[in-house]
Amino acid sequence: MNIASDGEGSRLAGGLSFNGGTLNTTASFASDRTVDVLGQGTISTDADTTLTLNGALTGLGAFSKAGDGTLVLTSAGSTFSGPTSVQQGTLAAAAADTFSSGSAFTVASSGTLDLAGFDQTVASLNNNGAVRLGAAAPGTVLTVKVSGDYVGNGGKILINAALDGDASATDRLVVHGNTFGTGVLAVTNVGGAGAQTSEGIKIVDIDGSSAGTFALAGDYVFEGDQAVVDCAAILAENLKEEKAADDKLSEIAERKVNAMAPE
Repeated sequence: MNIASDGEGSRLAGGLSFNGGTLNTTASFASDRTVDVLGQGTISTDADTTLTLNGALTGLGAFSKAGDGTLVLTSAGSTFSGPTSVQQGTLAAAAADTFSSGSAFTVASSGTLDLAGFDQTVASLNNNGAVRLGAAAPGTVLTVKVSGDYVGNGGKILINAALDGDASATDRLVVHGNTFGTGVLAVTNVGGAGAQTSEGIKIVDIDGSSAGTFALAGDYVFEGDQAVVDCAAILAENLKEEKAADDKLSEIAERKVNAMAPE
């Protein structure tokens, strides 16, 4: 179904229920309708358009965001518990906790998950595309719950940080589960003047095992080489004391990375 508005003359009536269909929006508008995903449900937004969904997202089915445009979720405390897939375009938050904490998120190579500066919790995250944490001032937190993991498939995490000392304000990815795969951390300096650190600036915090590796995008150099942040490095992870018995993790955890703002 293609629609261009949600007002008088719209083809929609009442709340939306998906059981295998696709809703395609061809213009920018806002809707207060609830969305119940019973089976497979897709919302596709045309390029250069934005659908702002103010109603609650519920159901147990599989929800997909398609199309090159943007879908903005504004309703906090979603009870939706099925998987969420960002296939194309942008799925964005407009408030804290608008992404469902019970949903496993997948971001495809042509998709962007945009927290827009609002803290969110998701059940797990498989990132093939881009995850943007901050809007302007650093400090946004994306939490991947203990029941799930972060899987990097070459995806990028966009982080804002004030590159100063150890206590610098920064966006942060917090994973209570495990990490796998590879990814890219793109850190934008916001207001940092650059300063020596003793422990580094923590931008990824992992409680579980850390088999994943993040490469820093841009001209970040450590001991003459472009910096690569292993998930077990102090810059990237808060290693738990009980993991010190693991020889490999212990060796990595002893490394310290000094974070300096690019000149």
